Amino acid sequence: MKINLNASAAKTWTECTKQPHYVAENADRIPPQNTEYSVEGTIAHSVVEAFLKRKDPNDLRGLPEKHTPAMIEHAKDFVQFCRDRQGDAISWWSELKVDLFYMPGRNGYVDYCSVSETNIHIIDYKYGVGVAVNAFENLQMAIYARSMIKQQKLTPPDDFRINMHIVQPRVRQGDKVSTWTISYSELVQFTDDRILGPAEDIKAKALTLQFSPSSETCQFCPASSFCTARVAWMLDDTPLEKVVKEKAEPKTLPKAADITPDVLSRVLLKASEIKKWLSKLEEYALEMALDGKTLPNMKLVQGKGGHRKWIDTNKAKELLLETCKREDVITEELISPTKVSEFEFDFSKEAWAKIQALIIKPEGGPTLASEDDPRPEYILTTDAFEDESSDIC
Repeated sequence: MKINLNASAAKTWTECTKQPHYVAENADRIPPQNTEYSVEGTIAHSVVEAFLKRKDPNDLRGLPEKHTPAMIEHAKDFVQFCRDRQGDAISWWSELKVDLFYMPGRNGYVDYCSVSETNIHIIDYKYGVGVAVNAFENLQMAIYARSMIKQQKLTPPDDFRINMHIVQPRVRQGDKVSTWTISYSELVQFTDDRILGPAEDIKAKALTLQFSPSSETCQFCPASSFCTARVAWMLDDTPLEKVVKEKAEPKTLPKAADITPDVLSRVLLKASEIKKWLSKLEEYALEMALDGKTLPNMKLVQGKGGHRKWIDTNKAKELLLETCKREDVITEELISPTKVSEFEFDFSKEAWAKIQALIIKPEGGPTLASEDDPRPEYILTTDAFEDESSDIC
């Protein structure tokens, strides 16, 4: 397997420079990467591409199967965003395949880009609903911009403006649109320092390559379920470190009260990463077992299955109502605010605003976080202690 220095994973391989070779050397251990989210994203991008290439926004012919009304509405908004920045563009492209400037022969796809006499616009469409992705110093966007300029054989002056936009219409927290604008000379300097340097070292297998596990570099790494560097980073100097070592003591984890505050803090700061790792371990081990590879002291069994359900709901209702009161066997419950978001585009903007006005999110209680968390510190008040003490007999 060849090393993969793709643009979307640049945040990982530019920092964890040993990762590309490690992934290539362990290709047979990589679990399947396609998820329902990646499939959904592929369909959403196909809808966008279809609308970018047609003049009539109401023409729905030829859209990919399994597209949703929400995908159509978001695609139309994205196309309008692109058109608004087209201005006096000399040329524009959608789903433009570009050779990566630092690795000829490998390519990426630019969702939309346009070129005018004074500037360039590079626009990326992300359909995820998780954390908002910021365009500022975004490595993937910088790679696409420089790669597109090189492939189109453009020779912009140093002060030529490069506008890089990320549009993420479904994100729940953060900005749905983010923009980073720099000059062409700044783009070259940035990509030389942050992209070209690490890429050349990785291709040459330089002695300076190193693992650099962190929440960000490990998040989408395909080797995260078995990477020893990640395990060492997560469990370093914690009670779990000895447990995972073969034939090491202790065989059981200590009680919380027996752990020093210093060690307890280290464990809690890595808790979310450890949970993700354990989940990945379970997925990876199941893939191994399904592939016929045995695990010591373990075996494949049939799971508990889902919840019990009616084979024929109408027949069950008929029989139950012969004996039971309707209110005892049939309940009516309003869907949650999270579920209702799926129907946003069935409403007018005015009606949707009224629905949103009826939704409230309760304030969160105190919780522990690392010192660099952007949220302000929670201030304990005297009233809080009085309220708790009043319940004590």
